[in-house]
Amino acid sequence: MTSIRSVTWACPKCATPIRGVYYESYNTFGGRLFSDTYIDAPMAAPIGHEYVGCPKCNNVFLPDPRKDSVNEKVADVQEGLPLWQKMKILLDTNAAKSVDERRHQLLLNLWAENHDVRISRDQGFAKQSSEEISIRVRSYNKYADELIEFLRKEDNPESDLLLSEVLRERGRFDEAQKVLEERIYSKKDIGGNFLIVADQMKEHIDTKIHVPFEVIFPKVTKPTTQPKVTGGNLPKTVDEAVEQIIRQFGPEEMQKVAAMKKEDLDGLHFSLGLWVRNNTGLYRGNEALIKDIKKRNVDMAMFLGEDEMSSLIIKALWARLQELEQ
Repeated sequence: MTSIRSVTWACPKCATPIRGVYYESYNTFGGRLFSDTYIDAPMAAPIGHEYVGCPKCNNVFLPDPRKDSVNEKVADVQEGLPLWQKMKILLDTNAAKSVDERRHQLLLNLWAENHDVRISRDQGFAKQSSEEISIRVRSYNKYADELIEFLRKEDNPESDLLLSEVLRERGRFDEAQKVLEERIYSKKDIGGNFLIVADQMKEHIDTKIHVPFEVIFPKVTKPTTQPKVTGGNLPKTVDEAVEQIIRQFGPEEMQKVAAMKKEDLDGLHFSLGLWVRNNTGLYRGNEALIKDIKKRNVDMAMFLGEDEMSSLIIKALWARLQELEQ
């Protein structure tokens, strides 16, 4: 379930009272993931919800409910900055530029927000005025090429599909098709679910139409050599899942994960996180593993969906890697 409450934040920089919403719990259980990263889930929190932007001093911060909330009634409570402005401010700061994974996620947030505006505009039911849409799209265009370069450096099918999606939106259809040919179809170890989505995208690239597709996970309908863990090979505990990931990806990739800061691990949600959800049986109801995860996290067990459980496995992986380095 989603648990939210209205709250008034005090900007830590100028003390301006800001109206906001605090998400005490949420999940993406039962949600649908689309090729443009949009998640349609009844209990999901909106992207970028964790950030608050002050309209007076343009300070963007991660509020702490224990010290940044205002308990008493105050006058002149201001509306916070919209998401696209918050992401733009964070991207313009030197601090964000120094952390690749965090900057990558900020770019994704900004792209996803403006992408939704473009889709609404193209389909004729945008809530924003033409002038506001124009301002927002211009703010997005500045960073789209940077996002494309980030995605080109990645080496996983989730990022490749998203790269093709961004290029499609930009009208660069030939480049988008080239990405599918060279980074999806040319690889022998791509799972059938990714091929199904790529086939849908390719069909619309040919007709120069841009629409996002649901990333479905049906039974594999095309042959693949990707190693799979099924039946008795499914991990039954978090520790077994961690060892499976270490074996699958090898020392070089694990060193990259070990070098990350713990607070940046959420940036792996659409790469390593998706692999975990697909290959540990979370999407197929691996009862033994799910039971072990909930046993380790009793306080939040009732709120855990596949996304949250894959995040907990990645954090356990990170902790294990820290132990191995000692």
